[in-house]
This record gives sequence, C-alpha cells and structure tokens, in this order.
Amino acid sequence: MLKKLDNFLKNLPIILFIITMFIINYCIARMNLFVFLPDNNGARHVFISKYNQFLESVIIAPFFETLIYQKVLISLCCTWSELRKRKYLIVIISSFIFSLNHTYSPQYAVETFFSGGMIFAYSYLVYKDKTKYSFWIVFSIHATWNLFIMIYN
Repeated sequence: MLKKLDNFLKNLPIILFIITMFIINYCIARMNLFVFLPDNNGARHVFISKYNQFLESVIIAPFFETLIYQKVLISLCCTWSELRKRKYLIVIISSFIFSLNHTYSPQYAVETFFSGGMIFAYSYLVYKDKTKYSFWIVFSIHATWNLFIMIYN
C-alpha cells in the first residue's frame, strides 16, 4: 500500500504534489496524536510585528531550514551507500534533526518530526533526482505551511 501511495505521489504534477503534501501535513497536524505530551502553549517566538513574523516564518526559516535539513543533510546522507539504499532512514534522520530545531515543547518537537520533518524530507527525496528544483519545491511547501499557521493563529 505504501509503495502505491509513493508511486502515486511521485507521478503527480509539481503543483498538485505541493498541494497534496500540504493537505497531508494538515491532516497529520490536525490528528493531535501527541496531546499527552507537555506543551507550553506555543511559547515559541515573540515577534515585534506581523511583518517580522511573516519575514521570519514564511521566508527566512523555510529557506534556511530547507537548506540545512533537506538539501545539505540529505545530500550528506546520500553519500553513504548503505543509507542511499534505505531512503526511509534518510527521511527519519532528516526529520529527527529537523525536529531538534523545534523543541519549544515536547509536544511540538514530536509533531514537527511527523508533520513537517517527514513531509519535507520525503518531498525533497521525491524531487531530488527528478528535477533541479527540489529545494524550491520543499521551500514552497514549508513556506505555505508556515503562512497557513501564521494566519490560522
């Protein structure tokens, strides 16, 4: 079943892929599977203005996080032949390290591992060999997600 889903996602046109990954990310986040973990009610960032919040959340953070946790980290993982054969391990490693940058609370870190980290790492791997725009595709998913969260909150 996972192989069929993987093939389906890999064959979507880019814009439909981005939309689909956003929807999957939304569904994972809405499940609230980790409400039993402590949460500090989002004491994440204190922003001076909506402009600064937008700039940091929708432009700067997605750019640098995509660069570090997907492009650089996944490229490093792919240099090891044992990992290159096990793409699911690359997704887990990238997701785990990505979630370590989101430790505002235990609940948020775990949610980030599943909802953001896995989606972004998987998306990067899908397009890494297909097109030279894999960075921008993941950046788009990440920026759109952060914009949605910013508006929703």
